[in-house]
Amino acid sequence: MNDALPAAPSTPAASGDGYGDDYLTWKNWQASDFGQVSRYQRHYFPREMARCQRPLPAGSRVLELGFGNGAFMAWGRAQGWHMHGTEVNPPLVEAARAAGFEAVCADSLEPWPDAWFDLVVAFDVLEHIPQAALPGVLRSIQRVLKPGGAFLARFPNADSPFGLANQHGDLTHVTAIGRGKVVYLANRLGAELTYVGAEAEPLWVGLSLTSVQHILSAPLKALAAWAVRLVFLPHAKTAFFSPNLVMVLRWNPAAGGQGPGGR
Repeated sequence: MNDALPAAPSTPAASGDGYGDDYLTWKNWQASDFGQVSRYQRHYFPREMARCQRPLPAGSRVLELGFGNGAFMAWGRAQGWHMHGTEVNPPLVEAARAAGFEAVCADSLEPWPDAWFDLVVAFDVLEHIPQAALPGVLRSIQRVLKPGGAFLARFPNADSPFGLANQHGDLTHVTAIGRGKVVYLANRLGAELTYVGAEAEPLWVGLSLTSVQHILSAPLKALAAWAVRLVFLPHAKTAFFSPNLVMVLRWNPAAGGQGPGGR
């Protein structure tokens, strides 16, 4: 299989205000660290991929939008997938190419043909896109996905006060997204909403302070969530205590597209 594609030219966003070298320094993204996968991420990524409900075999084509410092790209390659990515930061694109990934400096999906990918992912990307542009972006994702392929995205949880730090901690975040908007977009675009809810939170990632904290806090969070739902949100399906939401969309021509409320 030849996955090589023509390189796309840099777009205006690649050198626009807000995403320069100072942004990369603030994010602590360096070429020397590109593609490093933390112990937590090695447990986290499989949990999120399980939301897609269909395992991806080796050789699958996967596209990551806004791949940042390349952790998911590197993890996906370790699964045997052919990893591709977009970024608006030229130094990150150069680092990805140096690491052997098919990466383009672009803020659109024009470089790729129709029905090219088995999976598209976007970790912490949609909040950077103006709200009016989201339907068009999702239609572009639908175009490059194979029939039955999935789109998985993570973004700050606009339904929760615990998502405020993530949403407002970055000057380049312009859109707040909650469950209601996700359901609306799925319905509007004829997509099956496979999942919308709290991000995965692995309890055990090896002997570490993080694991101890997660295990000790899990029953307290569950009790608090039950109390909040009982008193304040008896009919809501919001993931109140999750700082981030995750959604999985799938377009299945055989089913004619569905837009239920998800889970």
